[in-house]
Formats: sequence, C-alpha cells, structure tokens
Amino acid sequence: METQNGAKKNIKAGLVTSDAGAAEAFYSFLTDDTLEAIEDGDPFTVIGARDCGIACGAMAGFIDDDMFIITSLYVSPAHRRKEAASAMLDVLCAILPPDTPVRVDLPLDAEEGSEEFFTAMGFDPYIPVDGIYRAPFSALFHSSLLKKDISSNVPITTFSKCPDRILSVAQSRARTINAPMPQGGFFDPAIDRNLSYICMKDECLIAYLITETIGSSSYVTGLYCENSRSMALMRMLQLALADGLSQHYDDDQELIVPVTNTVSSHLVNSLLPELKPAVKTFYRI
Repeated sequence: METQNGAKKNIKAGLVTSDAGAAEAFYSFLTDDTLEAIEDGDPFTVIGARDCGIACGAMAGFIDDDMFIITSLYVSPAHRRKEAASAMLDVLCAILPPDTPVRVDLPLDAEEGSEEFFTAMGFDPYIPVDGIYRAPFSALFHSSLLKKDISSNVPITTFSKCPDRILSVAQSRARTINAPMPQGGFFDPAIDRNLSYICMKDECLIAYLITETIGSSSYVTGLYCENSRSMALMRMLQLALADGLSQHYDDDQELIVPVTNTVSSHLVNSLLPELKPAVKTFYRI
C-alpha cells in the first residue's frame, strides 16, 4: 500500500507499509543490511517508486539524532533517468519535519553518477572527523614518515611473542583507563596476534595496536598511546605494522582503520594520509 503519492511523468512514489502485500516488491531493491534491520524490527521508513504501475525502485532510512540517514536507494536500470529517485526524495522531504537534515554515505565503489545525482539534488559533500578509513597495504610504504629517522627507546612486541602475564597486566590497565580494545580484551580469539603490537616499559602500558584479519582485510580494533601526540611511538607502531603486513600478507591486503578518538585520528591524519574514507558522505538541509 502506498500513501503520500507524488507523480513525475509515469512515476509515482510513496510510503511503503510493512503489512502490505506489495511491500516485497519494493524490499527486493533494498540492501541486505537494511533488510536485516527492518526484519529485526528497527524503525525504518521505506519509500517505493512505480513506473506505469511496476515497482522500479526503493529508498529506506531512519531518524538518528534528528537527522534522517538514507541507508539504501536503488532504481532498476531499466527505469532510470525517469526521475524515480528524485520523486522518492521529494516524498521523503514532504514527510520529514521542516529543516530535518538528510545524510547519505556512498561507498567508494558506488555506481557511476551517484555523486552527481546527490549533488544535483542539493546535497553537499562532507568529510566527517570520525569514520572508517582504508587503503591497500602497499600505500603504507609510500608514507614520507617511513623515511624519517624517528626512534623510540620503548620496545615493541607482537602479541604472539608477549608473555600472557604481561598481556594480562596491560589489559587490566587498559580497562582501568577505558582504552579501546576488542570485546574479548587482549585475549580475544579474533585478534591477529602476528599483526598486533604492544609497548611496555617497566610493566607499565605505553601503547598498543590491535588488529583483526578477515580475508584480505586487516581491521584496527584497538589503538592506544599514552601520549597521543608522540610522533616517535606512533611511527614505531606504523613501522611494526608495515613490517608485519610484509611478512604475513600480500601487497593487496587492505588496512582498515576506524577513527574514533584522538589517537586514531592522529594516525590517519599525520602518519597515514594515504588512508581514504571508506564512504563519501553527503548532507542536505
């Protein structure tokens, strides 16, 4: 069932209610993550488009902190360039409270023309302070900081070679100061112990970098530095990471770093400028 209908040429767009028999026709256009969230009962708004009565696209999203976030927008290739996407956006803007910002995150491999479409619809690109950054391992070797002579007198050890007693001491300290780490702590089975590093001095925790590897991607899941502006320590962690990647993985291995605090922000912005946002964010107010 559709309501709040608007038409452009042969296109009609409107809200899709979950109890309608026609809902499945529109849900087939949504991403798997969006469908899973809807099935879990999350409060999503779904807008569908028809071309001459045939379901041809859908858009979905949710309200978060007074902002509407579009998580899925797709129009069938056979029905594109007929203003179906803009019709759905018109419906969205008609049902949202006035001045509600709308945000969309485009993956780097988004379909050609996606950026141009959102720009034409009044969206402005935005580079968030936090977010997910990624780059192939080979990019690490192009950083100019790798060529600078910056040294640290603090030894760096991989988790695989660090005694459990030392890791326990470090984990206890990390939990006391609420430093970011995997859910299972320093002994989480998902940790890539050959690509995770810890710096201790007189059994005091100085810094650590924890990764989890899934297939061809290595994720930084924990990052802490006692002095978040210590260029020497951060560079030593970077060098250790580059060395570990070269020993255990191919050049096409991808490094993924979530920026969630000042330490990870410093790593990305100062030491690894080759890391690029995993998505491109667009806003419209």
